[in-house]
Amino acid sequence: MVVYKYKLNAGDQVVKMPANPRILSVGAQGDDVVVWALVDKSLPVVGRRLYTAFTGEVHGALTHFGRHVGTVQMTNGIVVHVFDQDGG
Repeated sequence: MVVYKYKLNAGDQVVKMPANPRILSVGAQGDDVVVWALVDKSLPVVGRRLYTAFTGEVHGALTHFGRHVGTVQMTNGIVVHVFDQDGG
């Protein structure tokens, strides 16, 4: 097992990581929003669906946010909420 860091983009995205990750936390690193996950490198790499939402953002047709994994307050005042769409 190892902890890896993955940079996130805005909105809906698929992050490539080993199957069955345990998402530990999200945070800001410089200007980036990142997620840290405990992964088993021996498992096959799969796509994990994550969603980043800004406070006050209208989400249109998105009906499934998934499990909230953390909120990040950026130094510029923007607040980002991260959801694991594959994690329940």
